[in-house]
Amino acid sequence: DVAAKGRKAAERSSGKYLEASDMVESLSRLIGVCDQFYLDTREAKRMLVEARDAGEHGDWGMMGIVARKGREQLMQGLPEAARSEMRKAKNQLLDAKADGKDVRTMVKILKDAGVAMNRGKPDEALDLLLDFKEELKNF
Repeated sequence: DVAAKGRKAAERSSGKYLEASDMVESLSRLIGVCDQFYLDTREAKRMLVEARDAGEHGDWGMMGIVARKGREQLMQGLPEAARSEMRKAKNQLLDAKADGKDVRTMVKILKDAGVAMNRGKPDEALDLLLDFKEELKNF
């Protein structure tokens, strides 16, 4: 029993645990962003629970694999969702500008989201679009 605890402690400080833990955290954050845009995250949430369970049982390899699969599953639908949200945001920006509001911050956020999309990072684009939504609320 003492040996098992020692092995677990050693694995925790090793790269395998840290890498798997980072993947779980990344999936958790991505689910949070997707939830804000009402995207379907049920399968990813199931995989997140499965990954956390594997981690609780000390199976860092499985923890990382399941978290990665959950992220990949969510990422499949993100480019289209992000493009759709970008279109909405552009229209909201035009409306705000037509109302005479100061939209400089919103323009910068939207440009940054566009750059993220062009780099093939729709997850970053959606994260920035959350900031855009917050700015919009300030009006």
